[in-house]
Amino acid sequence: MRVWIVALALSIGLAGAARGEDPAPPPGDTELRWVDPWDQGESYRSLRAGEGFRTRIIGRDVAIEPRDRRSTSAFDVGAAAQFPGPEFADFLPFASFYFWRRPDEHRFLRATVGGVYNDIVGAHSIANSPFEVVGAIENNTVPFASATWVDGESNKPEELSKGWVRGAVGLGYRRQLEPGWSFLRFADGVDPQKPDNMFSFSLAAEPKYLYFRWRNSVDNFVVPHDTFELDGRAQLRWDALERNLLELAHSGYALGFDGVYGWRANWEDWGIDRIERADRGRYPASFQTYAVVASGIPGLDNERHRLIESVHAGWGWHLDRFSYPRVGGGPGGQEFMSLARPLLPGAAISEFEPKHYAIASEEYRYEILFFTYLSVRGGVAWLDRERLGAGAIVHSENGFLNFVGAGITTGFAFHTQLQVDYNYNFDVIRERDRGASELVVHISKSF
Repeated sequence: MRVWIVALALSIGLAGAARGEDPAPPPGDTELRWVDPWDQGESYRSLRAGEGFRTRIIGRDVAIEPRDRRSTSAFDVGAAAQFPGPEFADFLPFASFYFWRRPDEHRFLRATVGGVYNDIVGAHSIANSPFEVVGAIENNTVPFASATWVDGESNKPEELSKGWVRGAVGLGYRRQLEPGWSFLRFADGVDPQKPDNMFSFSLAAEPKYLYFRWRNSVDNFVVPHDTFELDGRAQLRWDALERNLLELAHSGYALGFDGVYGWRANWEDWGIDRIERADRGRYPASFQTYAVVASGIPGLDNERHRLIESVHAGWGWHLDRFSYPRVGGGPGGQEFMSLARPLLPGAAISEFEPKHYAIASEEYRYEILFFTYLSVRGGVAWLDRERLGAGAIVHSENGFLNFVGAGITTGFAFHTQLQVDYNYNFDVIRERDRGASELVVHISKSF
């Protein structure tokens, strides 16, 4: 999250600066590595997250001390614009606070706090062992009515207000890992620069309360009953990724899965003329998995060039509108937990609610300067989505969605990090035509 460099205006100045001699190290900084911003040789080594270094910027010597990443507090703000966009969602702003705490091997906290949406996960070891008690709380209490999108159009007859609050308690196993390509090599203690390299597995019970309110749906739309739901979740997170100065994946791999099986206590037929049967959603179950790999380019021994490949997939059984996975566009994330989010560039945020999906993406990233990265990407998704047929009859259809995109991630003004991405999806539907663009601007800053 935190970037210890300078404004984007200064990075533009750097692009025109002449190369200088290796300056004498400032007093007390003799152990910091010297970085030549213009080094294109095979010996160049990209800066890693939290690493201290010294360099020369426009004739000035700069020394940056190592950063302890075991404690991070930050805010994120930005927006995703679609053109053309789905109905009522061509511009979606977002903002949240982020907190990460991993002071030692016995405690863990990760929280995303946005007010109407919050996601807090914590764990504490049992008797100073790798086994732990885990707990979580999550709420989605957006006070606005919403409907699903069908071919980019809001399905207004089924519009309603909904929300939920979920807790979790369970047992888990957590160990620190050495990043890189080794197989499950455990580490002793928490490296201040690599606290997110972890292996964790947990089994948890998740009590959940869902509530629904009629808003703009048609008269024959039967609103679901408020209900208590109890889910069981098995979760794996395995992160052996080395990250660069801007905390983007640089080398190594990460993988994980979430398996969920649920039961709703008070669930009856709902929908237009009660067409949605209770047995369809009474026992929702899903399995979602992902893998991310980051490496250099074969035959090219230069760390400025990286390849990042990712695969996300999910399957569901007895799912409905209130338990489907959410797949769509928006800001990407390469943090320990956000890696699991299935991202479909060029689509709106949470645009699709599929029973099953698979997304494969490949990205090439070039390090222009040690704090500025240019990326190009492409990929394909396969999923089931609702489509409008003859007479505006909604039906489900499996299909492929192809996408391409490019972006820049850089240090920006006031010690912030700026991400700007442009993506084009060839197969989303907008006003009965295929194809739409997405522009995402995302700023984050530690405090």
